[in-house]
Parts: sequence; structure tokens; C-alpha cells
Amino acid sequence: MKINLLPPQERPQGLTRKKLFSIVSALVLFSYAVIFSYNQYVLWNLNDELLAVDAQYQLLRPAEQKMLAALAKQTAYNQRNSLLVKLSRERKSWHAALSRLGYITPPKVWLTQVSTVDRTYVKILGQAASYSELAAFLTNMGQDEIFTAPMLISADQDNRSNLTKFEIVVKIKET
Repeated sequence: MKINLLPPQERPQGLTRKKLFSIVSALVLFSYAVIFSYNQYVLWNLNDELLAVDAQYQLLRPAEQKMLAALAKQTAYNQRNSLLVKLSRERKSWHAALSRLGYITPPKVWLTQVSTVDRTYVKILGQAASYSELAAFLTNMGQDEIFTAPMLISADQDNRSNLTKFEIVVKIKET
């Protein structure tokens, strides 16, 4: 233990202002260094995570391009499909009418041309073995559930081949 017997003016002071300022400055500088180092560490970690995410994104790039191509194809398909649906609403399906026409045609009646006159009328040209076969064909058409009001436009007997050439206009029933 040391005892200081000097008068108070001559005694060495514990902390001078310069020392105190130096210590505070060193502590502030050290604090700034610690904060700066911590922020640099956080930035370094974020940069590593960003590089990892970018590498993963690059691996997913081909799948994204395939998805975009599939989306473009799907969009084109949907546009075509909507156009087809729109057109099919405006158009009449002739499959049922032509199938039914084939079903009600007698064996000795041959059709040479089937065409539409309007949206609801069909013009039929053909040949029959006789007038009675043609009459049976007209009767079948008049009694059918798809065809209505068959009109015989012309029927001429061909002397060379003994066939009756005919022209019929028939209306298709609305569905």
C-alpha cells in the first residue's frame, strides 16, 4: 500500500481529460469497428444466400421455359377451341342428317349429289330403278323424324339405261 503525502495540488490526478477523451475515443472507435464487422458479416452471408438462390433459379430456368412454351400452346389451343365452339353453334351438324338419309334410302335408289340450298334445305340428285322406288323414297323421307316436306322437283326416265333421274329438295327439321 502506498500513501501519498503530497499536497493536493501536487498530487498526480487519476484521469486527465486527455486520457478520458482517449479512452472514450478508443471505445467509440472499437464499437464502430465491431458494428462495421458485423454488417460486413451479414452482407457476406446475404451474398452467399443470394448466390445459392441464383444457382437454384438457374437450375429451374429450363422448366420455366418449358412452362412458358406449354402456356403459349395452351393459349393457342384455347383460342382455337373457343373459335370451334363458336362456329359449331352457328353451323348445323350434317352427320345425323346424312346418316339418316343413307338409312332411309331404298336399295334401288342411288344418290349422285347431295348439297345444301339454304341452311335448312338439302338438294338431292340421284337415280332410281323405277318410279315406285322413287315414290317409296319420298314416302320414307316424309315420315322421317329429321326430314320434312320433301318436294320432287323433276323426275325423268332415261330411255338408254331405263333409270329414273330425279331431283328432290327436302327441309331439315330444326333441332
